Amino acid sequence: MSNTTEIRKYKEGLRLTDLQRDLILGLMLGDGHLETQNKGHTYRLLVEQSYPFHESYAMHLYDVLKPLVLTPPKKVKNDKAIFFRTLSHQSFRFYANLFYKDGKKSVPKFIHKYLNDRVLAYWYMDDGALKGKNPSGISRTGKRLHTEGFTKLDVERFIFALNFLGIETTINKQTKVVKDLVKTYYLLNITAKGEKVLTERIKPYVIESMQYKL
Repeated sequence: MSNTTEIRKYKEGLRLTDLQRDLILGLMLGDGHLETQNKGHTYRLLVEQSYPFHESYAMHLYDVLKPLVLTPPKKVKNDKAIFFRTLSHQSFRFYANLFYKDGKKSVPKFIHKYLNDRVLAYWYMDDGALKGKNPSGISRTGKRLHTEGFTKLDVERFIFALNFLGIETTINKQTKVVKDLVKTYYLLNITAKGEKVLTERIKPYVIESMQYKL
């Protein structure tokens, strides 16, 4: 589809499916980003995953969003990542208004109202991880959501939303030195009790290549 008129007519007929809506919400809770080229009239979604480790996950996202994408995923960053973007469309304006404040991504105050099991699954596939092992080699229980890109207030809103759903979580404060500056980050730790509830909720929606995170 190369003709501008054809593309415009095609976009006019586009409507998001429930699956696409849940996927977009999940990605926006994780690493998804929206950008506008016309001062907020329409937006497009940018998707990037590590390559080749998460290639199959990226292709799954592409398959779901394919009606909204003109150019297939391509490798970027010296073949260390795989990337695609959607068409600019007014349907994304809802998510931009929900997640962006003064041009900066943030967590909506009432985010718990938008969460369901499939949204949680996409969020976890995007930013979740097992805690792994401690320095002594002893396995830790529970799961983690990497929320380093959000403020403490944002992460506290996540905690309220997850606890509202019966998923017990705690905040994990970490500091790192970046270019001689000490920066503070906040992660979400899901307790062993919360892990059981989360796994039961998201397992039916976690794709095969991401089952290792369970």
